[in-house]
Amino acid sequence: MKTIALAALLAVTVAQAQTPRAERRQTIPWSITAGRPSVNFDRAVGIYIWHDGNTVHIVSSDNKRNGQVSHGSITLRGKGRIFDVDRRFLEGEDHVGRTGDVIRFKMDTHTGNDGFTFKIDGGKHLVVDIDQRGRNDRNVYLGSAQVAANRGILVFDLSR
Repeated sequence: MKTIALAALLAVTVAQAQTPRAERRQTIPWSITAGRPSVNFDRAVGIYIWHDGNTVHIVSSDNKRNGQVSHGSITLRGKGRIFDVDRRFLEGEDHVGRTGDVIRFKMDTHTGNDGFTFKIDGGKHLVVDIDQRGRNDRNVYLGSAQVAANRGILVFDLSR
């Protein structure tokens, strides 16, 4: 009996070691991000993530003159693709670049908002890694319900 339990534990450990770190985190149902939040982005403080259909929106909003710098990456895991990255809501030193199915971004937001959109097709998980440079007063809000999420790495299960 001990041999079977040890073999099962070893199999789970090996499987976890072969799974990317971000995918071992608790996944968030993609359905939570549905719909645009009803918020005045020129007065709000936070990062907002939502989707309508296959279009994903990321908006950084701040109401302070000294602003906030957020940077990070978005990765589509599983068979799928990221395409049609729209940078029109960026300004100044903001940057969004895509290589394959990875987007890297930097948004420097002062008394207003910055953001970008992109489309996804397929995939199993969308991994959003946000670094807010140590600032603790900004949250990440999801979908029309503005569900507060933990800062850092968010793993969305696109099938739920």
